[in-house]
Amino acid sequence: MPKKADFNIVTAVAALVIVLIISFSSYYLYKRFGVDAPLEKKIEALEGVADSKATRLKDGYEIDINMKKVANLQEAYTSIDRAVRDSLPQKEYSLHLTDKPNQSLQDFMQHMQPAVFESLAANRFIWLDQELSRRTQEAGLQYKLFVDQEHLYLQVEDGENYIYQIIDREKNQTNMPVGAS
Repeated sequence: MPKKADFNIVTAVAALVIVLIISFSSYYLYKRFGVDAPLEKKIEALEGVADSKATRLKDGYEIDINMKKVANLQEAYTSIDRAVRDSLPQKEYSLHLTDKPNQSLQDFMQHMQPAVFESLAANRFIWLDQELSRRTQEAGLQYKLFVDQEHLYLQVEDGENYIYQIIDREKNQTNMPVGAS
């Protein structure tokens, strides 16, 4: 028969383990159903979004978004960014948009990359627009180019396929790899 002191230690350890399990489970459920799921629903309600997945990382959130074909990439991205910023105030996050490219679009974007980054370095967006117009006509593609203070938005379409590229103007880094699918 165990001593009374041994019984109290075993009971205390068991209670501590149970409390920790309940605490961590509650925190997980709160994050998943109280933060992540509502954020995903909010994003998915936006025009141009097929579905989304929010993943909590050590230093913030990573949000993967499967995009539909949109008329205006700048408007779609800005509304997504605003929804996330409103839902996760003062939290770091990164948005990763998934498009629907084909090999022709991927090849086109690979050939355009030097021109895109040259235009960013020199702030020559009218030249880039003219270059895109010339090259997309030759390739039988459609494009749209948008620029604001923070980003350059490039969308190129080939029938039902599309590729999106969003580049930070200050850092000259893409928020999305070319041909992410």
